[in-house]
Amino acid sequence: MRKAVTPVIAITLLLIITVGIIGTTYVFISGMFTSQAANVLNVVGSANNQIIVRNDGTNAVASIAATLDGNSVNLLMPSSIQAGEAALIKPIAVMEKGSHKLMLCTSSICNTATLTVTVPIGVSCKDILNLDGSAVDGLYDIAPTSDDIFQVYCDMANGGWTLIMKTLSSSNTLKYSSNYWTTSNTLNPEDLTLAANSAKYKSFNTVSFQEIRGCVTTSTSNCLSHTFGAQKTSALSLFSGPFLQEGPTRAQFDAVFSLTAQSNCGTRGFNNDGSRKVRWGYLGNNENDCNSVDSVLGFGISSGTGSSGVYSSCCSVADTGKNTWLWVR
Repeated sequence: MRKAVTPVIAITLLLIITVGIIGTTYVFISGMFTSQAANVLNVVGSANNQIIVRNDGTNAVASIAATLDGNSVNLLMPSSIQAGEAALIKPIAVMEKGSHKLMLCTSSICNTATLTVTVPIGVSCKDILNLDGSAVDGLYDIAPTSDDIFQVYCDMANGGWTLIMKTLSSSNTLKYSSNYWTTSNTLNPEDLTLAANSAKYKSFNTVSFQEIRGCVTTSTSNCLSHTFGAQKTSALSLFSGPFLQEGPTRAQFDAVFSLTAQSNCGTRGFNNDGSRKVRWGYLGNNENDCNSVDSVLGFGISSGTGSSGVYSSCCSVADTGKNTWLWVR
């Protein structure tokens, strides 16, 4: 004989089930909101190619997945953004003028910002000038690779040259043997001006080019240039490579530097490494051979006064340093 469930027992069971469901629901919803609150990144401002975000969550944000106009993109950002902090971030990408959609995601939470780009970002100054024919001389952001974006000085008036290095007449820091020519180390990278100084920039390491220009005494005039037969991946790869016997003539070097080395030998080119050395220039000798070179003239000389100019160990050629600027496009 089956016994009926009494009203008291039924009500008790119903209460137990209800409390269980409410508890489970609370745990689920509480966990969901706790997760969201731990990873909230809000966009609070933007200007050209950069945005300001604020971490309104409870955890530090060390990784952000981003897309720009639907394409995955890397970001230039701090190593982490602490809870309550604001930070400036930049997408590392070439961008034309106009509106671009940037989506930022932390965990499963995404925010979208609109970037109104008024100054284009290119892989070089020449690229920017191609994107905006009205661009003028000055500082610009470039993104020559997919993992870095940085400022450079651009000579737009003369066709979009990117500044990569400058040498000071009284400084020996950038002589031929300096590792700045053959490593990615930078020197005074914050000095993005045309003032005479010794500096080597990130652009030396990463900007590809087919033309190189060296200016002496003045930053954008009194220059000589050379066009290579093929694109160079960077000035770093050029000056880390072998001797290249090509480029301006001895007479052209003499005219720009207003100097001259000894009259014999005359071997010219890049990474000129005879008994005297020069990164870009020519060798001179008082004897009619190149086996015992006494003098050099050009950019990145091995001896003498300054990092660029003329050096001679004999024969009435005075050591003279010159202020120089190296550009590529």
